[in-house]
Order: sequence, then structure tokens, then C-alpha cells
Amino acid sequence: MLPAPSRKLSSPLIFGLCLAALVLWAGILIRGGFAPQGMASVSIWQFHSVAAARGSLLQLLLVACTLAVRFAPLGFAAVFMLPDRPNWIRRALFVGLPAFLIGVATAVVVVWRGDPAAGLPGLSDVFLPVAGVWAGVQVAMSLRRGKSPGPSAAMKSSRSPPRKKWRVAKS
Repeated sequence: MLPAPSRKLSSPLIFGLCLAALVLWAGILIRGGFAPQGMASVSIWQFHSVAAARGSLLQLLLVACTLAVRFAPLGFAAVFMLPDRPNWIRRALFVGLPAFLIGVATAVVVVWRGDPAAGLPGLSDVFLPVAGVWAGVQVAMSLRRGKSPGPSAAMKSSRSPPRKKWRVAKS
């Protein structure tokens, strides 16, 4: 019989370290650490050449990726706060989804605390942070793949060999 996976937190030490990392990273983001320097606003009418438009688009993509990547550690730390599950569907439902929701809630708080006078952030304000959280959850889930408490090597080796199929001789 296979041992049942633990439903409790994997380790209080790991949970505490991941929670501390999550809170510390959120605090750094709230204080403005690792913030992109922003781009100068450029009107569409100022693009007189394809090279100017291409340069501005590249800068916009760079700032967007930087903004998203800043929030990836929130999802990464949230995954390791939760206990592992024995197969991929349970790991996705009981680790990945809650970690994503924890990361999104933390990202919304970070964006809101970054400018509390603006009120609660809307969908367009949190789109890139949510994308970053999703990327962090995906990276952490791929690192966790294969590390679930499944059958041990002794259990695998104790299985009986496959049966031989009987062939009927043709007459």
C-alpha cells in the first residue's frame, strides 16, 4: 500500500522562509525597489520614421517585461509555501491554483500600496503583475515536478513481472 501524501504544510521552516520571502519581496516592491525608470511619453505624431517607432516599441516591451518579471518571485515563493501533491492534477489544483491566487492577491496589494491615492487597481493596472506571478508559479511548479511523495523504489520493484501471453498454434 502506498503512503498517503501529507495534507499539512511540508515543513514549518520552509513555510516560514517562503512566507518571509513573500512578505519581504512585497515590501521591496511597495517601497519602489527594482522599479523601471519609466519611459518618456511620445506622441504618435512624432514618429517620422520606422526606426523611431521600432525603438520606442522595443523600449515599451522592455519596460513591460521588467514590470512583469518584478512580480515573478511572488508566485515562486507562494508555490513553495504549500505542500506537494502526488500527481500533476492535484498539484495543479491544490498547489498551483492557490499559489497563483496568493500571488495575485499580493500583487494587487503591492500595486494598490504603490499609489493608494488612485484607489483600488483595475484590470489594466494589474495585468502585467499578474503575468509575472503566473510566470513565477510556472517556474516553481516545473521545479517541483517529480518531487512528490509517490511510490518508493522498493514498492516499484516488488511488483510481479508481466504475464506472458499464450499463443494459439494454427493447425
